[in-house]
Amino acid sequence: MYSALTDLQNVLISDALVQLTDDEGLGTVNQARITEAIAEGDSLIDGYCGARYVVPFNPVPVVVRSISVALAIHNLYARRVEEVPAVHENRYKDALARLKDIASGAMTLGVQPTPNIVEEPATNSQSIDNRTFTTGATGNDPNNPGAGQINLDNY
Repeated sequence: MYSALTDLQNVLISDALVQLTDDEGLGTVNQARITEAIAEGDSLIDGYCGARYVVPFNPVPVVVRSISVALAIHNLYARRVEEVPAVHENRYKDALARLKDIASGAMTLGVQPTPNIVEEPATNSQSIDNRTFTTGATGNDPNNPGAGQINLDNY
């Protein structure tokens, strides 16, 4: 997990965390609901960041911890109230924007990104009755001007 109860307590007062997690009316924070809200947000983080970085992060970059907290708090509010308070809705939207920036490469995390793996387009050729069928050619190869063209002379 990229954040923990203590991280959420740095943003929300304990009474708010009790109200957001204590469905049973015990007067205490329900740790299982905190864990669930964090895990839900962290899976979103992994989805965005996994495009550029090896996830899960270890150690967790500071910005990822911050995003995790914002997402978890939003998830907690969303399960209990019709309208998330504006400050937490704005933090949530900012967290999503940062995730999109991380995925696009506009924002870095200060850790080594996954090396870009450039894969060549797959091609497949098969000859039948002196006819050659090729897939995967794009027609944009300056070294092969005929790439992507179909020869109908043999039909």
